[in-house]
Amino acid sequence: MLACTFTFSLCSAAAAGSEPNAAELVRAVRESENWLHRIDSLRLRIEGKWSHPPESVAARYAELKKQSPDQEPDPNSNWDLKPSISDILEYSIDFKGKRLRNVEETPGREYFLKIWNGKQAVRYAETGSDLKQYHLESGKEMFEKFFGSLSWPRAQPHSFWWEPQNIEETIKFFGRAEDFKIIGRDEYRGVMCHVLECTFRRDPPATHLWYVGVEDNLLYGRQEWINPESVFEFWTLDYKQVAPGCLLPMTQGYSLPAYNSDTKQHYIGVVRDVRIVEARVNEELPDELFQMKFEEGLTVIDRRSGKSVIYNYIATPPSLVGKPLPAFEKISIEFDTKQAQDKMILLCFFDYEQRPSRNCLLQLGKRAQELKAKDVSVIAVQASKIEQEKLDEWIKENDIAFPVGMIVGDEKKIRFNWGIKSLPWLILTDSSGVVVVEGFGIDELDDKIRLLGEEKR
Repeated sequence: MLACTFTFSLCSAAAAGSEPNAAELVRAVRESENWLHRIDSLRLRIEGKWSHPPESVAARYAELKKQSPDQEPDPNSNWDLKPSISDILEYSIDFKGKRLRNVEETPGREYFLKIWNGKQAVRYAETGSDLKQYHLESGKEMFEKFFGSLSWPRAQPHSFWWEPQNIEETIKFFGRAEDFKIIGRDEYRGVMCHVLECTFRRDPPATHLWYVGVEDNLLYGRQEWINPESVFEFWTLDYKQVAPGCLLPMTQGYSLPAYNSDTKQHYIGVVRDVRIVEARVNEELPDELFQMKFEEGLTVIDRRSGKSVIYNYIATPPSLVGKPLPAFEKISIEFDTKQAQDKMILLCFFDYEQRPSRNCLLQLGKRAQELKAKDVSVIAVQASKIEQEKLDEWIKENDIAFPVGMIVGDEKKIRFNWGIKSLPWLILTDSSGVVVVEGFGIDELDDKIRLLGEEKR
């Protein structure tokens, strides 16, 4: 309703051949950003570039030489010395489910992945070839500058669920609509625009200059300064309707000023250019998008308790309870689940070289016939590779009368996939082959079988 009202009044002014009202132009610009608060989801893929003008590179070089006269500054260690650096950004926002995902990648140099899964924040950082680590936090602080690399949306303060703001309090830093005035027209980066100015009455006074398209009332450029020799500039170009009522500037960027205290000169310190190559609105976002995959052994810095706790990540094997018994891939054993049709299956993973495992298998061997009478098929798997002849000899000596196999593939991966946390590891299925209990002691076996029988009746 607001957008329609602004458009009508602005078009009426244009038809009458007069300049539109400055406040109405500002409100129209700000309304053009507000579709962000009305959608369910947003995904963006962006190609970006950081550029350092020659004056900026020279100033940084001089600064480094001053600090270390005998050392030649290395652009690979000091990115400020490189004329340009390309990067890739990805934003995934689940407004409805309140989940976030952000990727910042500088190919060959850095990779950062940040996820808010609805309960906690996780960040994976990869800098260089050696440093890889995770950060865990209970709050959303790492997302406070979520759109920090973009020039949009910045025509007003926005209060998002991950970064709540008091709009009435912060609007004064952007300028109220009534504080702007039209000072003329000018072409800005190929677009004819109304030029709007707002001066903040503070010490020292700050000036904002807006370039608003004459034809479409969209914001194409902003300049901000306290010192007119030191200007912050932001541009938002090539607007595209990415969904009904959703206009997004596909080309954006900004330049930040700097000052050389030695030469007393102002110059542009860095230029940021971004191009949105993919934008999706209101698509269903899969849960996997907001799940972090942790790599075994990497450092975790856990700040969820308010204190930093550092440890190496150890993956927790998945539980098989409620799932069918997996196929015996990469396990050599003369057994097929069809042999145990309509029977319970008791599977024991063991390590022949460990006494607790040997004791467990010996007890099962003594009870093999008793368990068979209770419609329980017993099998065992040696969980590490040993000499087959040695294992066969021990099985024969101890009269183990049920099938015994051995892992022949990647031991670590297979044990993880079977959910094995320690050895010996017992798994019991019901008569349909679905796992009902795992990781229990052999002294609990009778109770588990009895309860399973009672549930079946």
